[in-house]
Amino acid sequence: YSINLIYENLKKTGFENRAKVYKTDVFSYFSKALKEGIKYHIVIADPPFKYEDIYKLCKSDTLYNIIEDGGYFITEHFPEIKEGSYHSRFELVKFRSFGGNKISIFRKV
Repeated sequence: YSINLIYENLKKTGFENRAKVYKTDVFSYFSKALKEGIKYHIVIADPPFKYEDIYKLCKSDTLYNIIEDGGYFITEHFPEIKEGSYHSRFELVKFRSFGGNKISIFRKV
């Protein structure tokens, strides 16, 4: 269901031909992208609500290396992400809390 909603939203916003959506384990995809030399300006990850590997994801060298310089990593997460719990070469540029939902936006520096 969620993936269909993503496609609908991409179509409504006119980005359906400019975005790629992957339904796979994030670490597997990041490794594949790195091996293939794929780089992104924006990576959005929306893991399960109480995703236990959120800190592993935010500290991932592989994630860092597939994002273009100056690019962004955006993730929804449950626990707060404090300095030191994300990659040292990411800058936390925005954090928002909406009830129990939290969203962090990181920029590659």
